Parts: sequence; C-alpha cells; structure tokens
Amino acid sequence: HLPADKPRYLMGVGFAVDLVVCSALGVDMYDCVFPSRTGRFGTALVPSGQLHLRQGSFAEQKIPIDEDCGCYVCKNYTRAALHHVSNDHVGCQLITYHN
Repeated sequence: HLPADKPRYLMGVGFAVDLVVCSALGVDMYDCVFPSRTGRFGTALVPSGQLHLRQGSFAEQKIPIDEDCGCYVCKNYTRAALHHVSNDHVGCQLITYHN
C-alpha cells in the first residue's frame, strides 16, 4: 500500500484505453509509448480519437491537426502538409510532437 499523499507512477503504458483505466484506478503519472508509437505510424491524437494522416482524405485538408491545440505543429502545419511528409522521419517527429 502506498501513502495517500504520494503520487502513483506507471511505466510502459501502451494504449489509450490503459490511460483511462489506470487513471480511474488512481494512477497520477505515466511513462507512455502510445503517443510516440502512433506518431511514428502517421497517426495524430485528437480529443475525438485518432487521425490517420497517411490516408488520402487528409491530402487536401488545409487545417491543423486540432484547431483548438496550441502546439508548435498545429500552429505551423496543416493536415495536408503532414499527410505529404507522414512517411518520412520529419513527418513522424512532427506528429509525435503534437501527440
């Protein structure tokens, strides 16, 4: 049993559902591979779920990943731009930065 006034830290969380379940169980901090792993595969995380930016439907979208996000990527890149670079290292790094 841990003292109630100490934070609970969980390492190696792999999926979004794990974050929800573990938060409900009282975990306060995470070391999570999920945002990085999904970014490497061209997937951006948004409040409503995931955007698979490698899909052709994003090729012409001139809006940021998330219009309510203030991160560097959302301020400077469109979904279309990220779609076109999502298969190279820079694109994956940008998507990971947003995630």
